[in-house]
Amino acid sequence: MSPRALHAPRRLLASALMLAASLAASASQADAQIIARSRVLAPRSIAPSRERTVSSDDAVRAMRGDLRALVVAQESFARDGTRAYAASVDRLDDYRPSAAVDVAMLWSTRIGWAARATHAGFPGWSCVIWVGWSSGDSLPATDAERKRFPEGEPACDGDGQSGETAWRAVAPAEMASALGLLATRQAVFVRAHGTYANNLSDLLPEPVYVSLQLTLRATARGWTATATHAELPGARCSVWGGAPDAGIAGAQRRDGRAGDVQCDLGAR
Repeated sequence: MSPRALHAPRRLLASALMLAASLAASASQADAQIIARSRVLAPRSIAPSRERTVSSDDAVRAMRGDLRALVVAQESFARDGTRAYAASVDRLDDYRPSAAVDVAMLWSTRIGWAARATHAGFPGWSCVIWVGWSSGDSLPATDAERKRFPEGEPACDGDGQSGETAWRAVAPAEMASALGLLATRQAVFVRAHGTYANNLSDLLPEPVYVSLQLTLRATARGWTATATHAELPGARCSVWGGAPDAGIAGAQRRDGRAGDVQCDLGAR
């Protein structure tokens, strides 16, 4: 998870998601080829008993395309004076899912939403997507393979793509950028108060990234912090500043300068 901009404003994220969705729609033929090359059979343990009337490629392509279009529709709705995302696709005047595809909102708030798409011709599989802030437990997962991907990217059963691979491309950048922001704010805090903050809420009162767990330990002389990611078990990033006591720094402090974020992503 190249590194993402440090705590980018929501309007920049919205523009990026809309651009990605538009490009994806114009490249549907290439998308179909990718699906065909990466196609895998669903494990027998998750195969539904209901009859399937379309190919898995066609079902996944339709569901994924409709969720990408939903990103554009939701961002347009939120900018159109509502200052919130639609709680139902019925409120999106210009949004129409493909034939045989059902798109349902799973949750919607002022700052985020999640949705699931299913295909009548290929029961048992689904695609899911989420945008914005939520608690980690509310991230959607697909019906069969229980996959969930990073923000703005549809995760689909049977598409041959690994959830771990998707998060490995994003999670390290999220952990590093969150710790970098924390280090910057610690420097401001110590100049203002003469001591380092020992509470995360003093430095990061707003949400940073979904599924990210930050730990902070500090004294008047120094501090250390670590970040772990729920979607990438075993990975850890750390940073330190000032002159942490040995009992605080422990194994987190390695060779390097104060404020430098260092990561151990574990086994691949």
